[in-house]
Amino acid sequence: MNPAEAARLDTDLRQLLARTWAPKSCKVCGRLELRLAGQVDFNRVDLVPPPFPAAGIPVEYWQCESCGFAWAPAFDDWSEAHFARFIYNEDIVLVETPENAAARCANIAAILRVWFGDYPSTTRFLDYGCGPGLLVEAQRSAGFSADGYDRFNPCFAARPQGPFDVITCFEVMEHINAIDPTVDDMLSFLAPAGMLVLGTFLAARPMAGDWWYCSPRAGHISFWTFPALSMVFNKRKLNVASDGKMFSFVFPDEAKSRVMKIFAP
Repeated sequence: MNPAEAARLDTDLRQLLARTWAPKSCKVCGRLELRLAGQVDFNRVDLVPPPFPAAGIPVEYWQCESCGFAWAPAFDDWSEAHFARFIYNEDIVLVETPENAAARCANIAAILRVWFGDYPSTTRFLDYGCGPGLLVEAQRSAGFSADGYDRFNPCFAARPQGPFDVITCFEVMEHINAIDPTVDDMLSFLAPAGMLVLGTFLAARPMAGDWWYCSPRAGHISFWTFPALSMVFNKRKLNVASDGKMFSFVFPDEAKSRVMKIFAP
């Protein structure tokens, strides 16, 4: 990004985030008991050295004291165009080193191989919110029939033809501001007896405002707890099981025995 473009981007971003206000209710459960967890700089990224200088733009994170969901209300009314311009632009590649991204996706593919390696070769996988497609490539290398979809990446912006038996959704749930439309969209690809595998670090209760995962510049604006995830998917007649740390499974009753097998010691 050239200096003139960067200057315009900075000016427009400051105007967009100049007004902040406390949320009135939780976006997930609707309760009114909210607490200010803390604030971080917009450009905060958990890398040393940091890839961006401090922007001098504070971003607040609030947490519901009932379900534990936490989020940055400043992004509640952002459109996809806003996210594409200010976060998922050409500099988004700087928030994670290529080596770390490749290693992370290879590790996830290895875990999926353990979980789903005995599934039929006809099993269809979709990586929803796949970014540049590194996990799709890793899944294919591991022997899976995998496709990818990501509205912010031109290479994967075309909607694939479903349904899919397993939808992986890693490092996505923390990025969404419009919860119901996004969840309904990802579930529109799911086969009736399929399952959704989420990979997002679950928030503590209470969540510290300086948690390393709080990174607006990386698009991390929503943080989940097991109760919050359960509320979102239970109302869609789906079950949720979680390891309590990062991995959560969303599934219909028909897939319960398969999910419990994964969680068996």
